[in-house]
Amino acid sequence: MIQTFANKYLIKEFYSIHVHISEKETVYHVLRLKKKQSKITILEQESIYGIDQLFKKLQKDVPVILAFTGKKIISKIMAIEANYIDKILFNKDPEGYYILEYPKPTKTLVSLIRKDDLDSYINKILQKGYTVLDFSIGPFILESLAPLLMEPKKIQTTEFEYDLTNTLLSINDNAESNETQEIQVGEDIIYNTHILGFAGFLCFLNPDNIEKNYQTNIDAYSESFSYKKAFTVMGKGILVTFLILLSISYMVKSVYSQKSSEIQQEAMLNAQVLDQIATLKKDREYKTSIIANSSLGSKHELSFYIAQIAEGLPETILLEKLEVFPAKKPINPNEKIRIEPNIIEIEGVTPSNSSVTQWVELLNNYDWIKKVEVSSYAFVKNEYKFKLNLYL
Repeated sequence: MIQTFANKYLIKEFYSIHVHISEKETVYHVLRLKKKQSKITILEQESIYGIDQLFKKLQKDVPVILAFTGKKIISKIMAIEANYIDKILFNKDPEGYYILEYPKPTKTLVSLIRKDDLDSYINKILQKGYTVLDFSIGPFILESLAPLLMEPKKIQTTEFEYDLTNTLLSINDNAESNETQEIQVGEDIIYNTHILGFAGFLCFLNPDNIEKNYQTNIDAYSESFSYKKAFTVMGKGILVTFLILLSISYMVKSVYSQKSSEIQQEAMLNAQVLDQIATLKKDREYKTSIIANSSLGSKHELSFYIAQIAEGLPETILLEKLEVFPAKKPINPNEKIRIEPNIIEIEGVTPSNSSVTQWVELLNNYDWIKKVEVSSYAFVKNEYKFKLNLYL
């Protein structure tokens, strides 16, 4: 099954060679063909004399199909009757012959040759490392061209003339004419010297109407090549599939890696926010503790003290700053705030020197103030600037 599939669908190029065996010199009419789906393209037509010249022409990676005619091949048109092979062979053992039969409604077309006579040609090609996919004997494979030929369906070569309409064969083994004629087959033009090779290729593709007693030989010739071709194509298919899956895996991995990176970044930001919240909570607890342990432990007391300071303030004094529990140093982000507990800092200006003195004396009389300290006092631009520290 694999062999049939490979031969029909995986192999794209072929050599189909009409080998005409004669007493003078064997001629090889070489057709190089390309098959793509159902279309057949003729790449080259060439006639070569001598097998050594043939080997110089052929490429070993392109398989070969052979069609033999000429010396020692017997071709007969026989009526349908029992034991007609025995009549042709005169009761000789048919196992010693390659026999090709083409049955028709009222006749049977038969070609045969001794195996020993043909094996020498096939073995030379096989021993050189070429692959033989199929071989046929005699001119009757031309029947495969019948649907493609225009009337009159008659083919004439230098070796024989075959009338497909009337099934008449005339063989001329001693022909010396090398005249080449063009034959139109469908849309293609093929030389009459190469027409049998083309017919052999068609029979290889569609062997249903031909009976061969040597099909097992053909299968043995082509088996390794067909399996090698099938496994090569299969290997390429597996490799391409693996690369596609690998690419998909890489893309999926890239997407998940990107998502993972985004999640990690988000988690880091959340962790930073949580750290900041924890720092602020600790700072709030610290400040709350300071206030709770001071003499200003409640909002009621804080309002009372500020009201007392404002109530006794002389009209000539303008306060510029009143700070409860001032910070020990400038406040920086993400740093714990250190404050001076139980201190109130006051800054202000006045045009009168005596008003500051009177106010300090008044503050000293409050029971909730332990000490009033003048930390700064200066006369600047016609007014007095001062700083006071109230210790509670």
